[in-house]
Amino acid sequence: MIFKKQNIVIPSVDLGGTKIGFAFVGIDEEREVTLEYPPTEVVKVKGKTDADRTLKLIAGLIKKRTHQVEKMGWTVLKLAGIGAPGLYLEDNRVD
Repeated sequence: MIFKKQNIVIPSVDLGGTKIGFAFVGIDEEREVTLEYPPTEVVKVKGKTDADRTLKLIAGLIKKRTHQVEKMGWTVLKLAGIGAPGLYLEDNRVD
């Protein structure tokens, strides 16, 4: 886990095809990652990403980790930054 001291942050999610990246990003001009967590696997059923369960997992991560850093005295803005490359289609194209 990478950690830098910061007081006001935004939860940020990077949803990839196989992993979910999660970090808190400072709102200052540099927009630096202030706290980064190890990647989490997306939820798969029969080899395919289960979008519903994966989105519920992301919501849970945001809620749990926001609570943790608020207990440390940080202010977490009530929004989230989310990046995603797109949806993998059955023919392996990304939409």
